[in-house]
Amino acid sequence: MLVLDPQPVPDREDVKEYFKIADVYLDSYPFAGTTSLVEPLQVNLPVIARTGNSFRSAMGAAMVQSLDIPELVADSEESYIQLAIALGTNPELRQQKREQIQEKMQHNPSFLDSRSYSAKMGAIFQELFNNYVTETLCQNLRLRDTNLIIFPDWSQPEETLGEELQQVIAAIANHLDTEHTTLLIDTSKITTEEAEMFLSSVAMNILMNEDLDITEGLEISLVGKLADNQWKALLPRLTARLVLKHENKQALTPILIQQLSVWGLDNLITSSLVVAPM
Repeated sequence: MLVLDPQPVPDREDVKEYFKIADVYLDSYPFAGTTSLVEPLQVNLPVIARTGNSFRSAMGAAMVQSLDIPELVADSEESYIQLAIALGTNPELRQQKREQIQEKMQHNPSFLDSRSYSAKMGAIFQELFNNYVTETLCQNLRLRDTNLIIFPDWSQPEETLGEELQQVIAAIANHLDTEHTTLLIDTSKITTEEAEMFLSSVAMNILMNEDLDITEGLEISLVGKLADNQWKALLPRLTARLVLKHENKQALTPILIQQLSVWGLDNLITSSLVVAPM
């Protein structure tokens, strides 16, 4: 065994020269190495690492495992010692591991490929953000098993608009399981307060004219202006778009038209039919 205490402190290239005369590199535990493992691996020095239960103690082992040489990773103190003895006393085994490390390091491993790593991390963060957006929309819009959306033209006369909304809502209440249905109404061209007031009068008319209390089962959610990423998260959860005679054409973007199924009122009746099992 040779103990070195060079002065001044060597730089990275000097450290590599020291590693070239070593036989085995023992990664520290439980405070595992990260950047300190790069130099011994770059000179093909067999590295022994031990797995840990914390992020810091697992990093060294993760780097070695990424080289696809799992036999250099120990899972206990005993196996760590045994592996160190085996490599320290077997020149042929050490040479074999050197050659394996050399081959793996030539292919730019993931912990040295910053572009690939950053792309993967970016994809993970994007997925987490998309999941957050989807979950938030589902909660705020109170989505259910069946989610229908309409894009009314709020510039129409109140009588025309009211009759159309009343017809659609009554059809849903009569032909679908309202306990599991949400109707989303686009309000990008009207304020939430105005839309809520207008829909209250529609609900009252349905109750008086058709004896239907839509407040007991059907969920109605107002959809204001959404960003592109919000629409992207919402679209897979939508069952269909109900076609209205008078629609807000500006709100119907090409993406919405291409990706949303289109239902007329006849589809509500068809979708309510259940075939009994034979």
